[in-house]
Amino acid sequence: SNLFCGGFSFGGATAGAAASAPGKATSRFKAAVLIDGWYHIYFPKFNIDVNLPLELHSAATSPKIPTLFIGSEEFSKQEKLQAATVRVQKLCKPEAEVHVLSGTKHGNFMEAMYWIPSYITARIGMVGDTKEDCFTTYFEYASLVFRFLEKNR
Repeated sequence: SNLFCGGFSFGGATAGAAASAPGKATSRFKAAVLIDGWYHIYFPKFNIDVNLPLELHSAATSPKIPTLFIGSEEFSKQEKLQAATVRVQKLCKPEAEVHVLSGTKHGNFMEAMYWIPSYITARIGMVGDTKEDCFTTYFEYASLVFRFLEKNR
């Protein structure tokens, strides 16, 4: 099969769970691309502190296909989320390819950033300081994705 799975944000976590399906993912998917995924939910006000999805956090069910992680600098600075992300990455076999794009926020990867004028996204803080032009981020992460897919086809 030449099918790849991928997603952004909760979609990245969902694609990771799909890539972790015991016995099925390795025959169903060639590789996975996970962009700025949420692998840990932390809301102390509501006493929520949990790794999700559970499949990604177990060596028995973690992805066994080539996996690319592309993350934002913003998420890399959130302690619990970053710790969970690194644990998930280390469980991947073969070893995951990991990139954190400097100067980015989670919003840099959102599709709406391509049609909302950059002066608005920068002013309201949806994108990182050094990546106000979302097309810069897009070309950076699209290049990583294309190289990864080409290498794993």
